[in-house]
Amino acid sequence: PILKTGEIEVLEKYKEKIVLLNFWGTYCPPCIEEFPDLKRLESEFSKDLVVVAISNEELKRINAFIQNVPSPSVVGMQKNYSWINPEKFLPITIIIKNGVVRDRLFGKKSYEEFFKIISTLQEE
Repeated sequence: PILKTGEIEVLEKYKEKIVLLNFWGTYCPPCIEEFPDLKRLESEFSKDLVVVAISNEELKRINAFIQNVPSPSVVGMQKNYSWINPEKFLPITIIIKNGVVRDRLFGKKSYEEFFKIISTLQEE
């Protein structure tokens, strides 16, 4: 569910945009450091980019966190992380354009790294 609406989010809704799908946690210092950059990217590329930030924590904990930290517009939770051990690999970012995974990033990335990837995809 997405925090602001309580609805289930479907990425297909953003098929006209570049999607930066970020898996994170409030217990993950690199994730917390990355969050303001994700918000900044979303603001700078607002026409072409949507950031979707997903945590495996309880909605109450996520909601308390995003009240105090600049956060992307779409923040939600997913309970089933059976596909990966989040404590070892967060943050994980998957970048999608036109429904195709274009990049997979493990660990914290700088604003500049994200900017370069998004700018390149935007020009295609």
